[in-house]
Amino acid sequence: MPNLNSYTVVGHAGRDAELRYTQAGRPVVSVSVATSYKHGDKEETTWHNVTYFPHDDHFANHAAGIVKGQTVVAIGRVSRRKYESKGTERESVDLIASVLATGPTAKASGPPARLAAAAPANEWDQAGITDDDVPF
Repeated sequence: MPNLNSYTVVGHAGRDAELRYTQAGRPVVSVSVATSYKHGDKEETTWHNVTYFPHDDHFANHAAGIVKGQTVVAIGRVSRRKYESKGTERESVDLIASVLATGPTAKASGPPARLAAAAPANEWDQAGITDDDVPF
């Protein structure tokens, strides 16, 4: 039986996105996304750590433009990691996003949601074939 590790979060950015680069020069965007659940007069907020490895600088710059309060849709896989903080071992559950879509901020309406999706690697990319090599 096949396995499925799929995680979708729709919420609001809790801070501006952070753009970094790996030692190999690959862009990495990190953002915290808050989701809320209301039951009765109580509201529960859950924070999700989202890490996105964009396909190119266009997607990296788009994702890095996420601002606090903006609507974020992230789709990807669950990743667990352990780390130590103040002498205590802790565990974090993160979303490694393959798709990151954005919408308006919570305070203002804006344009329709824009999509920044990591294009899957394929044999054309691996062979070094560019758009200029294709005759049409």
